[in-house]
Amino acid sequence: MSGTESEPTGASTDAVAERATPSSRALSALAAFWVALSIATVLALPHRGLDGFGSAAMLAIVCGLMLLAEVAPLDVEMRQESYLVSFGMVATVLAAFLLAPAVAVAARLAVSLWAYGLRARQPTTKLLVNLASHTLEMTIATLVVGALAPAQFGPAAWPAAYLAAACAHLAATTAIDTAITVAQGRWDPGMLSGNGVSFVVDLSGTTVAILVITLVEVHAAAAWLQLAVGAGLFLAVRSYSRVAARYRGTKHLDHFTRRLSAAVIDGNAVRAIVVEAADILHADRAWLLVRDGEAHRLTLDEAGEVAWSPATADDAEILDRSSERAVLELDGESETIHCRVATDEQGRSVVLVVADRSGSVRGFDDGDVRLVQTLATHAGLAIQNLELLDRLRDQVAQAEHRATHDALTGLPNRVHFQRSLDRVLADGEQPAVLLLDLDRFRDVNDTLGHHNGDLLLIEIGRRLVDIVGDAGLVARLGGDEFAALVVGAIDARALALRVAAAVERPVRVSDVDVEVGASIGLAVTPPDVDITSGALIRQADVAMYNAKSDRSLVEQYSPDRDTYSPERLSLVGQLRQAIDRGELVLHYQPQIDMCTGEVYGAEALARWPRSDGRWIPPDEFIHIAEHTGLIRPLTALVIDLAVAQAARWHAQHRGVRVSLNLSAHNLVDPEIPTVIADALAAAGLPATQLMVELTETTVMSNPTRALQVIEELRAIGVGLAIDDFGTGHSSLAYLSRLPVTELKIDRSFVMDMADEPTATSIVRTIVDLGRNLELDVIAEGVENDDIASSLIDLGCHHAQGFHYSRPLEPRAFETWHAHHDAELAAAHRGAIASEQSIGAS
Repeated sequence: MSGTESEPTGASTDAVAERATPSSRALSALAAFWVALSIATVLALPHRGLDGFGSAAMLAIVCGLMLLAEVAPLDVEMRQESYLVSFGMVATVLAAFLLAPAVAVAARLAVSLWAYGLRARQPTTKLLVNLASHTLEMTIATLVVGALAPAQFGPAAWPAAYLAAACAHLAATTAIDTAITVAQGRWDPGMLSGNGVSFVVDLSGTTVAILVITLVEVHAAAAWLQLAVGAGLFLAVRSYSRVAARYRGTKHLDHFTRRLSAAVIDGNAVRAIVVEAADILHADRAWLLVRDGEAHRLTLDEAGEVAWSPATADDAEILDRSSERAVLELDGESETIHCRVATDEQGRSVVLVVADRSGSVRGFDDGDVRLVQTLATHAGLAIQNLELLDRLRDQVAQAEHRATHDALTGLPNRVHFQRSLDRVLADGEQPAVLLLDLDRFRDVNDTLGHHNGDLLLIEIGRRLVDIVGDAGLVARLGGDEFAALVVGAIDARALALRVAAAVERPVRVSDVDVEVGASIGLAVTPPDVDITSGALIRQADVAMYNAKSDRSLVEQYSPDRDTYSPERLSLVGQLRQAIDRGELVLHYQPQIDMCTGEVYGAEALARWPRSDGRWIPPDEFIHIAEHTGLIRPLTALVIDLAVAQAARWHAQHRGVRVSLNLSAHNLVDPEIPTVIADALAAAGLPATQLMVELTETTVMSNPTRALQVIEELRAIGVGLAIDDFGTGHSSLAYLSRLPVTELKIDRSFVMDMADEPTATSIVRTIVDLGRNLELDVIAEGVENDDIASSLIDLGCHHAQGFHYSRPLEPRAFETWHAHHDAELAAAHRGAIASEQSIGAS
């Protein structure tokens, strides 16, 4: 490309470095298309050229200028920026005016092919991109000249010359920038940094070309004189450029030496060598190869830190053939310079490698090779003086171990575990994954301190290794979470139970016998199903949380219990917005006194209507709220809505008490009593018009804290009910301590009364228990008149269920209530009339 190539001092600019990737193949195809399109275009143009200066001689001059521009660019530094200045636009404008279009393009293509393909041996993609930019430049110039320039050259043709140069410059830089963008996969604004300077250089070259053409028109021999003057000036500037380049090289070397000396003291020598070598050589990549038994590659990660990785096959070949003399190699895919930095008698060695020079004007040359050799010499001295080779070996081993093992227990960590699982799955095995989470571990930390908690984790890890043994791999994934990977004909569930038994044995910590349990999730690879390691671990994680929720030792993954789907995850943000916007609503299910038929209460049930007309089931969004920290704002919204509705009905003298449910998360929230009291005060609702329902499991999940919150709620004056009674595991001792006023029989017992005598016995027992404890009893799930009659016979007078009404939105509830009261009044009047008729007879 004519003009300049910008290379910022101290930082390399990424360019079209060849890679065997789909993007490089696409780029090669695009560049080849540009070349073909340019050739086809100029072949269709008419011949144009000036007479009076032999066409063969002019062709030779133009080709010479093109060749000179490509093989001998001037290296100029301006404002801390290094520029390779090429006066190729002189040849481009001359060719556009003095040669036939096809000849001009062919000459440009031939010179570029020789300079970049045969001489510089550029990689295929970079070569094609350069050929495309040059042919486009030449083609655009000939097109503009052919369209705008007059037949006779003179001042009237000068604007066409400058416009041709500008358009050609734009075409060439656009081709290069497009190629870089395709190769990188993104647009980099830094590519425009040198375009201004190159544009000025190209316009200056156009001026020179105009002078040459003018002299050709006036007197052809004078053109030779001008070319001689230009050549002398070029040689002078080039001589100065070489002196300046040597000066900059000395500065680079001095900077490298100083930086390396400081880095050796700081322990960052490896990073300094890689970073400085890449910057000084304007290389896209640089790394160190280390052979100490095994071959490793040391490079920088995205954070700029030294990262270890196994050496590739190409790296191993470089280590084998490297020497103390730097070598430039081109394999058709990339260009590299490598040089041995250090070696010893044991065969350990370090090699510096730089690859793919940034920019499009030139690749690495002999000067770069000499510079790499010098850098390697200085780096080698530093390594030898401080025995950095041994430290590199230790750093590699330590970094590898730190990256794959837990610092506390010494067990493999999550990275190691997942890699091992990946290998097992790749081998076609069907592994099982056990995920273990300790119960009550936080109590140990809070009571005995984190140091003793760490001792407990170490002992648990040792026990797991003893149980699993050679049958699998044990890892600590983090916190109090462990994992085991087992392969082969092993009963994974039996192994999980043995692990649970081992964990439950007391651990002696700080003269205290500590007992912790474990919740274990088990996931087994399904037969004939492709599954990733991440999916298998996630399944074990889901099973583990199910075990923790069920308070069981071991749970195996079941898709039916997988509530952690991506769809559920997407609902979190939507639920947060719905709460903030007040989009959730309450429906109310009537509660009936079966003896009188009167409506004395209503249970508030949260509903989430979606904009698409779909309703999200309560179990789904309440579960999400409980596991994402949204349960508090959700509960506050439900309390506000329920209390406000109860206040409206109270003002209408409906005599309807409203019940609402609290979850286990609410009962350990000390602010809940204040939230309810504030809502009652704001609405002006008597506390007796609100009933708070709690499940047995909710209370027993944390009985101490729950009892404190319950007592504060009772002190406010609200009623308290135990919901779904009979399905939990509360004891009568706790029940007698709770200041509750009502028991609600779970619908599962009520609905089975017609078919299961056992269910009837359970209901009778609960009714008798409520009577003996002086508690009201209400039956849920009453769906027909037979069940209602049976409940009355057992002494249960209060009920709710579909037999009376499904949950209704407030206005529908009020309509139903009015209709129900009217029917009740009509029935009452009918009964009175019937009694009067019988008395009269």
